[in-house]
Amino acid sequence: MSQLRWVLRRLGGRLIELQIGRPWVIVALALLTALPAFFAARRLGLKTDFSELLPENKPSVVEMRRVSQKLTSASTLTIVAEVTSPNPGALKAFADAVAPRIAALGPEWVGGVDAGNQEARAFFDRNKLLYAPLDKLKKLHDDLRERYDYEVHERLGDNLDLEGEGPPRITAATLREQLSVPAVAQKDDFGGYYIGEGGRLLAILIRTPVEGGSIEPARRLRAKIEEIIHAVAPPHLDPSMVIRYTGDFITSIEEYEAVKKDLGHVGIYGVVMVLGVVLLFFLRIRTLLALAIAVGIGILWTFGLTRYTIGYLNSSTGFLVSIIAGNGINFGIIFMARYHEARRVSDEPLASAIRPFKDSGLPAGAAIASPRREFAQVRRALP
Repeated sequence: MSQLRWVLRRLGGRLIELQIGRPWVIVALALLTALPAFFAARRLGLKTDFSELLPENKPSVVEMRRVSQKLTSASTLTIVAEVTSPNPGALKAFADAVAPRIAALGPEWVGGVDAGNQEARAFFDRNKLLYAPLDKLKKLHDDLRERYDYEVHERLGDNLDLEGEGPPRITAATLREQLSVPAVAQKDDFGGYYIGEGGRLLAILIRTPVEGGSIEPARRLRAKIEEIIHAVAPPHLDPSMVIRYTGDFITSIEEYEAVKKDLGHVGIYGVVMVLGVVLLFFLRIRTLLALAIAVGIGILWTFGLTRYTIGYLNSSTGFLVSIIAGNGINFGIIFMARYHEARRVSDEPLASAIRPFKDSGLPAGAAIASPRREFAQVRRALP
């Protein structure tokens, strides 16, 4: 242990001599290391989804990740077309022109486009006999049994029904007539399109595998959709037509932008307030600049390393800028306080520079040693 302490003291002494003898070399090396850290930190992603706050090793979270990778649609984008006066014809023409082009973007961008329930209506029309009421099916079953028994006895010649032709004949036409469900009259039925407000509003639902939190792919998808809508030229269909966007796809982008803006404000305001307190305490600009450079390099190193270890921040860890600045500046404050105290005691620059290196570790060491001494005193006092 004594030999290790001797080695550490020698290395510390050499480092002190290097910092005192060639200070600008140390500063240049620090800035050079901060440069790649800066570019790495710039590429650090931000994920605002609530699921990013969940523990990755929890079985339910692992299963959720696995299932989500197999889902074709992650979010929904709704295109809303609005006109000032009722014009369902223009709204239908807009939907017919836009929906196929958006679907043609492919499964990479679009999982499905829903401009109305026409396909669903056609399916139910083709298979509406499968949705007949149960009471009608039971009655039809009884009628079929009676007619079947009548036909069998008629062929065998032992039919004793002398009053008429027996139960009514059952054909395909009578089956459809008995099982048909009467159509329900709908108010403002626009042929299955999602048109409301009396023919002034149209909605087109787009399901996409692109998550709103994936900001760059989300922006590219929206740009592609806007390009398609621009090619259709809605004003030519109706001069008053206005296109808007909604859905969780849009709200996710807006949430991302809001969180990113808040993180920037909190980080900037936090660092400025920390440095402002330092300036009020020391009242020296050079001290403030020295601490600002040291803390700034530490922040760049931290987030640059995060880029290569984790790869992104979430809505919780994104607020670490002010926290890192507040904790990382503690040693610098103690060091500068010791330095100014040494300058008041001695006019020799070298002694004033060396003393803070030796004394800055004392507060931390005392904080660690004090509980140990108290614990040792308690143990000695015990019987």
